[in-house]
Amino acid sequence: MDNGNDLLIPWKPTLTPLPEEWVVFVEQLDQQLKGSPHISPNYILDVRYNAKRVGNQLRTWQASWQAIMAAYLWEYDEEVIQRSGLPEADAVVNCIKQATLYARAIETEDLPPLLTPPYEDLGALLVATAIYFQTLKVLQEKSNGRPCDVKKRAAIESIALILRNIFKRLGIWMLKREIEDLSEQLCAPHKFKMRKKELTNILHRDAPLIEATRQLLMNAYGEAVQGSILIVPIPCSVAGLKRRQQSQSVTSPTVPLNGFDLNTFNVIVPTVQDCYTAFGVLSQLGHIPERIVDQLTNPKPNGSSNIFFKLLLKLPEELPHALGHRDNPTYLCQIQIGTRLMNAITWYGCLHPSCYPLYMNSSQQKEYATSSVSGLWHSEEGKVFRSIHEDLANSNVLPDRECPIIVYDKDRRSVPLPKRVTALDFAYAVDPNIGEYAAEAFVNNRKSPLNRELDAGDIVEIRTASYIQTQQEWLDSNYARTPKARQGIRKSLQRDPQERRGYNQLREILDRHHYILTTETLEEELRQLVKQHRLGACLEYIRLLDTGKDPRYTPEWAAQQIMEQIAEQN
Repeated sequence: MDNGNDLLIPWKPTLTPLPEEWVVFVEQLDQQLKGSPHISPNYILDVRYNAKRVGNQLRTWQASWQAIMAAYLWEYDEEVIQRSGLPEADAVVNCIKQATLYARAIETEDLPPLLTPPYEDLGALLVATAIYFQTLKVLQEKSNGRPCDVKKRAAIESIALILRNIFKRLGIWMLKREIEDLSEQLCAPHKFKMRKKELTNILHRDAPLIEATRQLLMNAYGEAVQGSILIVPIPCSVAGLKRRQQSQSVTSPTVPLNGFDLNTFNVIVPTVQDCYTAFGVLSQLGHIPERIVDQLTNPKPNGSSNIFFKLLLKLPEELPHALGHRDNPTYLCQIQIGTRLMNAITWYGCLHPSCYPLYMNSSQQKEYATSSVSGLWHSEEGKVFRSIHEDLANSNVLPDRECPIIVYDKDRRSVPLPKRVTALDFAYAVDPNIGEYAAEAFVNNRKSPLNRELDAGDIVEIRTASYIQTQQEWLDSNYARTPKARQGIRKSLQRDPQERRGYNQLREILDRHHYILTTETLEEELRQLVKQHRLGACLEYIRLLDTGKDPRYTPEWAAQQIMEQIAEQN
């Protein structure tokens, strides 16, 4: 049973219509002035600027026609364009000038003007990003699968980092995914090819399971509500696979990834009210083992708004189950619920026509009055546009050259950081004590390793343990990169408190026996241990480990008890 309809089909940008007189003008110039001194050839990373490719790219992004014309005419003299007498010629010329400034900022890694909306001309910024985006695409096409040299690789990584941050600041998640994969394909083509093959194989292998789950969710909603709903599984990118593999190596190193780890079930419904109805219905199908993220109430600063949760769902036994699930056909499904408009803003951000004006200067913005509860409840947009407007209007922390990346804590407070920093750097920037006790990170509501690199607009939460977590690996493996964080780690390690010595020995013993536990799991096992054996407070027990007080206060005994506890649970 399929309850979807045309009104819920995900929005995508459509080709921008172009004024006929401008199209004719560009074609005539192209024929008349080839090789003329009125054209100034431009090269980026030894790649000749291709006006047609850049302009056509902008058309697929649904950029303004003035920005597209600016791309087609970027290499022409200003006078040639002005003499055309065409309407909006001044706007096209100004867009070219502004795009040139933005392109120079990308080249020199001057991030503040690129990451500080509202912009004088958003179209000009899109022109500059399209220029570099197409440059990387041409390099990839010419690479023949060979890695680039060290010098060019550094330039590619720098450009990709800047574009990734621009796309995330503008809320264009689709392009952020694409630039991540393009960068990886250029810099590490062999690894990219291997990961892409692995991703394709897993998705193909588990496609029947994913489709069965989609139908189960659709049918459950249809039977309970008989309302409109569309569910689209969205697979992760190759870069997304890499991140999931890194997380899996920490949390469950012996469990292979399956299609449910690599797909998000994108649930689209008509209104805010329907979002909560869908959550209520779908949550009854299984168990929710982790917290629910409600971004309808509090959208991200870039307007991304949905309900996200993970659902433990048992599927029929007769299906072709993934490895490790044949005896227990239960899967952890990632589900994201929003309206069609919310889905569009989450994936395409400022490219959506209703969102585009918000990123322009104040003279072109409109005010967003507070809606009534009833109005919000029955609306498609909820708090999306108000959230973007308030973030741009009320931001009291602006990026600078030293700290050009603005990320947010879980309460949406701005935290300025340098480029290429990690979640652990964020923890030390917020509070050195949080850094010292940091156990795990959540970036954009997904569990991530502490060395996860952050981008502009990321929402970061650090969960702390009851005892100090600092370890030499944080320095050796560049978990932290800022001087402040690395200095804090060194000072903590020099203090070498008793609690760390016994705790680290306990971890080493468990690791040797292939019991690689997350901090959260180990804490829970320790709490169970001290409760069962009446050893007092958990933190005090950890401090007394390796003191020789009696056999129960040795890391060896504690490790043995924990391994037995885990064996009994399984």
